[in-house]
Amino acid sequence: MNEAPQPQSSLSLSLPPYRLPTLSGTALWRSPFLSQQERRALEDAVASPRPVSVHKQLVREGACADSLFLIIEGWACRYTTTTNGSRQFSALLLPGDLCNLDALLTVRPDYGVRTLTQATILALPRDRALALATQHAGITRTFTWLAFVENAILGKWAQSLGRRSAKERLAHLLCELSMRSSMADGTETSFEFPLTQEQIADALGLTAVHVNRMMHLLRAEGLVAIANRTMTLPDVARLRQIGGFDPRYLHIKRSEVEATTGVAAPQSSALRNASFSHSGE
Repeated sequence: MNEAPQPQSSLSLSLPPYRLPTLSGTALWRSPFLSQQERRALEDAVASPRPVSVHKQLVREGACADSLFLIIEGWACRYTTTTNGSRQFSALLLPGDLCNLDALLTVRPDYGVRTLTQATILALPRDRALALATQHAGITRTFTWLAFVENAILGKWAQSLGRRSAKERLAHLLCELSMRSSMADGTETSFEFPLTQEQIADALGLTAVHVNRMMHLLRAEGLVAIANRTMTLPDVARLRQIGGFDPRYLHIKRSEVEATTGVAAPQSSALRNASFSHSGE
């Protein structure tokens, strides 16, 4: 007796598994200035993701940097050290952030980049990045836009160091980290928080003892809660008021948040060809 024919499944077997782009969710991928062709060009230029251990130097102070590094998972920092060994963070780097943008045009940075947790990074060779910026106006605009945003954040950090009290500094930093983390997980009130009190102190220009005191104060006021490396902010509005936090300097737009899912929001040619003034709107 002849057997009944079996269903053919060769079509499904011949299709490669779906994979999100490696750059999906990064600062480069979120850029409103990139066309799909330019995103593909950047994707083709980066090396494969690689794991990095905690407290690993990605860029040493004063050392040559021949690649731009992007954080895919984990946290890192930019820092400088004084002659007596004291350390000051100039940036906290979250998943999606570009670690050393100025390596495009400066060979020896005046800062170091170090992981604060286990991390996964991507490397974009400096020569490839420069070549792409020469060939694609959208990539040039993206690098400039990212530099503007970094400068805006650094300006707020300088304001905190010079003009805010310890409590206000901590409140402002927590609001900023909450907002930046929400681009990945979609919430402002709860986010991963792997920082130690010593690391917070290095970001705020305080001692670890003072940070501990301020954290206890905010906790007693019902404004923060920490458990299992997760920070929860029960009253974001009140915390923003204390820190004088206005999120507009972060230049986070709804379309950029949507892009972190890996699906780029539709963009008009007018936006892609916009002048740099659009980045501040």
